[in-house]
Amino acid sequence: MKKRDKDSIYNERDIIKYLIVGLIVILALTLTISIAYFSRRSDISGTITVGEIDFSVYENNVDVGYIVPGDTVNKEITVVNSRNIQGTNTRNLGSLLFKFSYQIFLDDEYDENLTQQIAPIINDVDFTESDGEFYFNNVLNKGESINLCSYFNFDTQINNTYQDEDIYIVFQIDAIQAENEAYLELWPDAPEEWIEIIEEM
Repeated sequence: MKKRDKDSIYNERDIIKYLIVGLIVILALTLTISIAYFSRRSDISGTITVGEIDFSVYENNVDVGYIVPGDTVNKEITVVNSRNIQGTNTRNLGSLLFKFSYQIFLDDEYDENLTQQIAPIINDVDFTESDGEFYFNNVLNKGESINLCSYFNFDTQINNTYQDEDIYIVFQIDAIQAENEAYLELWPDAPEEWIEIIEEM
């Protein structure tokens, strides 16, 4: 093979190394709980085929109904590294890293007070929290799934202002490829303790 051809291959590898796909998936939860998610995928074919990043989000369909201050509500939110919630549609998918955050909305407006008073119970063994974002402490391989949370706590200080109101809990999930240390470029503000966990894997 000519030197020029080798250089061309190396350049192509460098380009692919930096073709990192980021996803934002919005999961909207209401008192009746509904889900909306979008996904984005990217292919490069030819000499080299790049794996895709795609995933699904689902919840356990428990009808929350009416709640009162101080309640703890069962509501499981799960991410699956698959194009379907069964975890079987994984063709061409790669391993991924992800983080998530959440906000509380009253009607169409963000409510900072409620965001402080309604909180998912998140396992700190599985996730590292930093500035309101929760980083998954592992690689999610294709077909695998992980619960973001299983319960929500409603603070006893929630007052009558919210009586008979519909509350929307919105999760934002960002995912990137696990290979080639993509997190160092795309998540420069990731907490050091999380980086140490990922680099020791």
